Amino acid sequence: MIQFKEDFLEVFLQTAVERHRIYIKKEKGLPKPWTEDVVFRDFFFCNLFRQYDKCSKWIIKNIVPYDRWDLLMVYRFISTYETFKRLELILSPRIDSLEEIEECLEQWSKHGKIFSGCFIRNPSTSQGAVQTYRAIFQVIRDMKKDGWSEDGSMKGWYLTSLERMCRNLKKYTGIGGFMAYEYACDFAYTGYFNPTDKDTWANMGPGAKRGMSFLLYGNAYHNIHPMDWLEYARDLLPILRGRIKVEFPNDLYYLVVSMREVEHWLCEYQKYKKYHNFLQGGDKVKHRKYDGRSNT
Repeated sequence: MIQFKEDFLEVFLQTAVERHRIYIKKEKGLPKPWTEDVVFRDFFFCNLFRQYDKCSKWIIKNIVPYDRWDLLMVYRFISTYETFKRLELILSPRIDSLEEIEECLEQWSKHGKIFSGCFIRNPSTSQGAVQTYRAIFQVIRDMKKDGWSEDGSMKGWYLTSLERMCRNLKKYTGIGGFMAYEYACDFAYTGYFNPTDKDTWANMGPGAKRGMSFLLYGNAYHNIHPMDWLEYARDLLPILRGRIKVEFPNDLYYLVVSMREVEHWLCEYQKYKKYHNFLQGGDKVKHRKYDGRSNT
């Protein structure tokens, strides 16, 4: 087993635990501040568990029951809670109509912002660059021409691998590694895609790579080959799972800790290190300020 730098590993584990404690306090309706950690109070961080993020919770509740890969891809591409609520208000109960969703996005794009800045959306398609909101609909048309079910049904799916699913998705112009992994993880919320490699494989993004570099070398700049990263991440999985089990003994959160959580928290951990450096007077960083200090 790889030897991680103990002091960096401890911060990785402590921050994962603290972020989940914040989530629990918020869900209970407790008043701010939910933490004494100034980094978590002053900057945005995702939850340790993806399924507890606001957009994922909405998708799981409202879109997953349709068991449609095309709908899941559209809503994950949007990934903007305010836009979800607008679509729900205007289209309900027709939030499963791709045509009407596209029409709404077209109209709203003329008058303001329809996407959050949570990630960069690729406007490239097989037909060239298009307006960003149109890109996902062209990707879906390409996929259906290529044999994916015309009605979006997932019945009869035979794949049982996140890695292979991501590889299949990346064949289509406009889908890179990040979004392929996002879509694949959403597919796994349904009963038709049950990956057997969730504890052995994850997509390594640049943030997760930097996070692993901290754990191994004490800095964010060491180059790590993807296959080596996977090996190290597999070693990290039982360590993270074990800490979650110890810190939340009356709950079963540890049972759902997978390589997804390892990859995800490595990314958030390197953000934490960056923002901590910022607050200590180090180099300025791009950041999203968050008021986690009070309810006023």
